Amino acid sequence: MGFLSRRAYRSSSNRGAAALNLLGFSVKWDAQTLSTPAGSFTVLVGNGCNGAWAHLIFLASVLAYPATWKEKLLGLAVGQPVLVVLNVVRVVSLFIIGVYAPTIFRAAHV
Repeated sequence: MGFLSRRAYRSSSNRGAAALNLLGFSVKWDAQTLSTPAGSFTVLVGNGCNGAWAHLIFLASVLAYPATWKEKLLGLAVGQPVLVVLNVVRVVSLFIIGVYAPTIFRAAHV
């Protein structure tokens, strides 16, 4: 597992924990896992869940698009943070679903 991959899932789970705490949830965070204090639910923010592929696909798409370099850089400057926010919303949503409706977690995760 590479350095960038470890940083990506660590930052995704960290941001998810911070967002959940802001929303009033008590969450234990450990590198790539988020769990309830009692341990009744734990979610692993692994390689496929950290948004890295979405960022790479977006980067390739923007660079391949027929636009000026200035427009491409603007697209990346706006788009990459949006992807980070969307992934945090995704992690938070899945955690809340896992806590309150665990029977639909698998379907929501796909």
